[in-house]
Amino acid sequence: MKPLRTLAAFLAVVAVMFIIQSPALMPKFMMDLASSNFKDLREAPLVQFHLIAILVHAFLLAFIYPFGYRGGAPWAEGLRYGVLMALLISLPCALHIFAMVEAPAANQFYPVAWTVYVNAVAGIIVGVIHGRSAAVPSRRRDEVNPAALGFAKP
Repeated sequence: MKPLRTLAAFLAVVAVMFIIQSPALMPKFMMDLASSNFKDLREAPLVQFHLIAILVHAFLLAFIYPFGYRGGAPWAEGLRYGVLMALLISLPCALHIFAMVEAPAANQFYPVAWTVYVNAVAGIIVGVIHGRSAAVPSRRRDEVNPAALGFAKP
């Protein structure tokens, strides 16, 4: 893993998330879903927690990518990675909310689709920035030292 590429990917994803998820570009139905799904919304959202969420999300996207890189075209690997991360992030949460909130199912799954879109774009950016250098050297199975894993030979 290359730390400078990870930092560059992190900064690029933060910038893209601020742009894509800005109220000016986010579809209006996404903004209305929260107010229609939940009764006790804050009058004003705690913006600092949104900022922390974007920073953590961008860091995870930039940092974890090299561990799953399979050696394909960087943009395609980034797209695959972004979609997978989006589903890991949003689908379980949407199912939990659907189980608890009396609302149409589409209200829970539009945000999943939006998260897949945002993460697909972010994943492509991460993939292109990391490029083919994202490959993390791995050891062949027969090269692993059993003693290092806690399995001493008798």
